[in-house]
Amino acid sequence: MHSIVWIPRDWHYQKQANKRKLGLTQLVRGTPIRLRGGGQIAVQGNGVVRFGPDGSVWPLTATVGWEIVADGQIVVPVYGTPPRKYGDVQGSFRPSLGDGCALHGTSNPGCVGQAVRHGCVRLRNEDIAERYHWMAVRTPVYIW
Repeated sequence: MHSIVWIPRDWHYQKQANKRKLGLTQLVRGTPIRLRGGGQIAVQGNGVVRFGPDGSVWPLTATVGWEIVADGQIVVPVYGTPPRKYGDVQGSFRPSLGDGCALHGTSNPGCVGQAVRHGCVRLRNEDIAERYHWMAVRTPVYIW
């Protein structure tokens, strides 16, 4: 089985910043974020890197908690860069309900049945896997 890659919209980063009482800064291709202490964060090729004041370079990828945090700010990565892609959070099946909403699994089964996202319905991975195979395209979905 494969894992669905989730590409969060900007609201996700705003929500995380509010929840963690951090600021928010948008990374823009061609405009580095200057850090206290002399370093910077920038888009390099298709990736995001941190340059140290001594010239060292570290690629930044999704870390625990997924967000890049620098100088008390959550960095909103550029679309298409690895930190903007979260793997293994929605299971292996994601039938769309339209308008960005879907039925999907989760890497956190304890959140099933809770209002934790903006419009999607989370199911246990084994439940969506079973149902996915007997759902035809354009099957009406009723949620109550």
